Amino acid sequence: MDILLWLFILEILGIIGMPASFYFLNQAFDKGIVSAKIIGLLIFAFVIWTIGYLEVFLIDKSLGITVLIILLIAALLIIQAKRKSFQLLIRESYKNILICEFLFISVFLSFALIKSMNSQIDHTEQPMDFAFLNSVFYAISYPPLDPWYSGYTIQYYYLGYVIFAWPAKLVGIQPEISYNLALISIPALSASITFSIISTLSIMLGIKRKLTILLSFLGVIIQNLFGNMEGILEIIRAWGFGSVNFWKSFNIKGFEAPILEGSLLPNQHWWWWKASRVIDTIHFGKSLDYTIQEFPFFSFFLGDLHPHFMSIPFMLLFLALFINFLIPARNHTIRYIKIFNISFIGIVVGAIGFINTWNLPTFIVLGSLMLIIHGFNYQKLDAHILRNTLFFLFIYIISIFLPFADFYSQSITHSFKISPYLGAGTSGLHFIIVWGFFLIALLPTIFLRFPIKKTSYLIKLFTISIILSLLPIVFWIFITHEVGPLLLRFQSSNLAVILLILITLPVGIVNAIHHNFKQSTPYGIVLLFSIIGMLLIFGVEFFFILGPFGSRMNTIFKIYYQIWILFSICSPIAIYLTLKHLNLFQPKTSLLRWAYPSLLAITFIFGISYPTAVLITTSQNTFSLNGLSQLKATNPEEYEAIKWLISARNPEDVILEAWGQDYTEYSRFSAFTGIPTIIGWTGHELQWRRDTIEHQSRLEHVDRIYLGKNKNESNELIQKYKIKYIIFSNREKSKYNLKNLGHLDGSIELVFSQNNTQIYKTRILEAKEVKFAN
Repeated sequence: MDILLWLFILEILGIIGMPASFYFLNQAFDKGIVSAKIIGLLIFAFVIWTIGYLEVFLIDKSLGITVLIILLIAALLIIQAKRKSFQLLIRESYKNILICEFLFISVFLSFALIKSMNSQIDHTEQPMDFAFLNSVFYAISYPPLDPWYSGYTIQYYYLGYVIFAWPAKLVGIQPEISYNLALISIPALSASITFSIISTLSIMLGIKRKLTILLSFLGVIIQNLFGNMEGILEIIRAWGFGSVNFWKSFNIKGFEAPILEGSLLPNQHWWWWKASRVIDTIHFGKSLDYTIQEFPFFSFFLGDLHPHFMSIPFMLLFLALFINFLIPARNHTIRYIKIFNISFIGIVVGAIGFINTWNLPTFIVLGSLMLIIHGFNYQKLDAHILRNTLFFLFIYIISIFLPFADFYSQSITHSFKISPYLGAGTSGLHFIIVWGFFLIALLPTIFLRFPIKKTSYLIKLFTISIILSLLPIVFWIFITHEVGPLLLRFQSSNLAVILLILITLPVGIVNAIHHNFKQSTPYGIVLLFSIIGMLLIFGVEFFFILGPFGSRMNTIFKIYYQIWILFSICSPIAIYLTLKHLNLFQPKTSLLRWAYPSLLAITFIFGISYPTAVLITTSQNTFSLNGLSQLKATNPEEYEAIKWLISARNPEDVILEAWGQDYTEYSRFSAFTGIPTIIGWTGHELQWRRDTIEHQSRLEHVDRIYLGKNKNESNELIQKYKIKYIIFSNREKSKYNLKNLGHLDGSIELVFSQNNTQIYKTRILEAKEVKFAN
């Protein structure tokens, strides 16, 4: 029933987004129908967030339903007013629409089955993600309260949680179920819009319908059901193959030795984890360049409802808008309509940054390139074109930041600065393991259709492309003020990566400019997306964002994720173009004609082996989408205590529970209810706030209340933090070596008790409230 309710509300939101999707994506394969769900989610979340931020009304369920009805009526009125246009579009494309809708439902149900066998919320970033989802779910205004730092609001990009909390809130689905429904929806939404994007480009290229559908399905598989080539290494190692030196040569942690007791598939605990931790420099067993290289299937299976994963459908929405804006039919629109288009795309980019701020720079650049290319299409370069382009760029930037001005100016208070990376860099072997399939798919296409006429024209293009290609290195030298580290880089295993990119980029940039100048072509757009991905790979070899970790771990993580999305769109079309070129220009006996598809097939099998092995080796016989079902089975008393707290909660409540380290069971009650506690996972809060004095003070105050050496002080601290409920579970008893809370007698009363888990209500705060009321 929860699945049906969730799908129902997504379809309603799809109707809300339909007028905008028909208008902005009317050249798409499906006329924007699948994108309508994503746009509807965004429109509804934006309206609710604005009301909550302005605090015009309390944002409860009744308000949400009211907003939903108003938006739905407005959408239906627009559809009715333009019914002839809508009917014509649907009549022309109903088969395409049905294919995309069928794909959405199929992927949703397939991933629901996968997630039902691994639905628990109990590891990695899941408690944090669930804490934020709960906080947003029960919030009455925005920004929502930080469940791990009472008295403060969330200091993190949180729009994704607003987007995926509200569908459940509207139809009455509990957060522990909607958490997994959101996880399932992301690949379903992503798959359908990916199918539409690739189909749109394929049709523009003149590819036949059957082959278009095949290529689009391939893109869906690559994006949502694919892994890097570390998976095949895991399988080979499981067979017991190789010596100690052989496995050590890969420099991947966990590959220090072969497996002595072989098996058909890997069976070690969490063997699949290593695929996201390939790139590293190992020195005497220690990591010098520990990084993260997640990809969509890994993120889904891991089950972290994290911003980088939630942002996927919205990144794809931007790419669909990008393509629709640049196709010839859009180039001669009325000025005010063009401003409207650009403003909408800017708002989408602003929302992408609010969902995951790491995406913002890349998509600002992509949108700016879109407007620059658009300005040059069908036009001669003159002062009028330059003024127009600058004006449209201004509108675009304003549209990104103005709607979310408070978030961008205040919510992200700590600054991140670009720092040169002085380490050894990514080794060629690790680079191939992560990007091998994509390199084989994309590199040949970069050299196809290369302009060979007009020598002076080529010289100009090559000059521009070489300058652009060398900019990261020049900027790196400018920041470091020395060439020595760069020379060392050229003596390391990173040399192969640098040379590959340096050889590829100039040619690719020349080709991308040529095929987007005067008139954008689908091939030019594929080239542009591919080259942007290559530039991002090149950039993170020389620079990283100096965040709280002091390494390039997060930079590789977030940037590689964006590259995966870009490459998964381009790869199917690139494969088609290369194979077509080989068939036309290579003799039947040519080794190259058969070597390329063979190599492509092998690397594809290597990539698909990872999710295949994961699904086979980790399948369970439990079928539930309730993220707390395992907690209910293994620790029923805490489960019942959490449910009691949720039923008794008020918006201003604060709880007290023992603090602990990140990625442990500490802070469970605040995470699973969304009710703020004084201090939750200490490392996370320190990353977000950087206020070490306040941070340390809170840790000490929690200890003092539980240890109770001074009753008056404990009572004062309870009043200071407005604590309503005190948790006394096994964690508190163990951490503080307590059997009871006798030192707080007279200040608390027992309101819940089951075996070793008790919840106490404070009388001090209650007495103060009564006195104040009198």
